[in-house]
Amino acid sequence: GAPLQTASQMMERMQATVGSLGGEVQFGQKNEDGSFFKKDEKAMARADFEMQMSQLASMVTGLPRAEKLAFSTEMRLQGNTKYAAKDYAGAQQLYMQSLVGLDFGSGEAEKAEAAMLIQVPVLTNLSACFLNLKQWHKCIVLCDSAIKTDPKAWKAFSRRGLAHIGIGDYVSARSDLREAAACTTNDADRRAVQQELRKLQVLEKKARASDDKVRDAYARAIAKKGSTDLYSDVKKKKISSLTGAPSASSA
Repeated sequence: GAPLQTASQMMERMQATVGSLGGEVQFGQKNEDGSFFKKDEKAMARADFEMQMSQLASMVTGLPRAEKLAFSTEMRLQGNTKYAAKDYAGAQQLYMQSLVGLDFGSGEAEKAEAAMLIQVPVLTNLSACFLNLKQWHKCIVLCDSAIKTDPKAWKAFSRRGLAHIGIGDYVSARSDLREAAACTTNDADRRAVQQELRKLQVLEKKARASDDKVRDAYARAIAKKGSTDLYSDVKKKKISSLTGAPSASSA
């Protein structure tokens, strides 16, 4: 079918038109008092995802629940094949189709089963696609949804932690990775998360060292500037005393 459209693409097309007239398009929200609140990258990522999901939903509208679940399962399996082949963009599309085919049913038991057995695994698989594509904010949005459904979804915490590293938010990354290690019940998975925590420690150490270098360089620059300015003032005073011109202090 036709490629799915996103809010980001719409914004780009609008900006191309308005920009030629000297204007600018901004993505945000108008509050009740008339003020405008500009949305961040994460909000745009969520808008992209919701817009694509809305377009995909038309594919399964009207199908019986059994057929929707069969469609959802098939798309997930195809997505797994694409992911194993490192076709992350292709896997992403299939996982999204799997989500729109999900029918939660009417009873609480059906809803819980669909959420835990299909929704959360597909959300975490989809987040892994965005992680590999370095689309950090989209990964975070998907992990947020998975964790909201299953507060013990260790893969979601782990992948959100890695996405936070991608955007340079080491504090949130450490919190997520620690939560992932606490939630997993498998020793091998826990060791894998702990390995990521050790990598994060190295990154944090490098970041601190870099910050220290910047501060030291700035301090040296200030000290150098200060001494140069002082020397210039002394030199000017000496020249003025020799020539008889008024010095800065006697002017």
